[in-house]
Amino acid sequence: MTEPSPTQYVPPEEPPRPDPESTGVQPATGQPVADDGIQTSGMAIAAMVMGICGLVICPLILSIPAIVFGALAMKEVDREPGLDGKGMAIAGLVTGIVGTTLGLLLIILLIAVGVSVDNDTNNNHRHWKPAPGQEYNLD
Repeated sequence: MTEPSPTQYVPPEEPPRPDPESTGVQPATGQPVADDGIQTSGMAIAAMVMGICGLVICPLILSIPAIVFGALAMKEVDREPGLDGKGMAIAGLVTGIVGTTLGLLLIILLIAVGVSVDNDTNNNHRHWKPAPGQEYNLD
């Protein structure tokens, strides 16, 4: 083999590829993967996603359906033997309950603050007196 000149490009050597059987990883061939017959419940996935989004985005709007979907998914997973997703259904149910509770507490807090602010503004007007030398006119 001759030495390349300094201006000539020499591609690097390709590293050896591991054997798929020894690593346990199958090469990507575009072929469908063998199905083991177990599927995840769509309602369980929906319950978990709505429960998490209910905690983060809008508590009451998404948390209540998360509770419903979680309960229905738990029944569905128990009823059908080839269906998986009970953990997701439980997660959706729990996050839905937590989100609903937090949403209701937030509403109660906002109402209490609103009533408190309203009382403060009304009380300030009742006790207001004009400065000396000014008239109090309600026209």
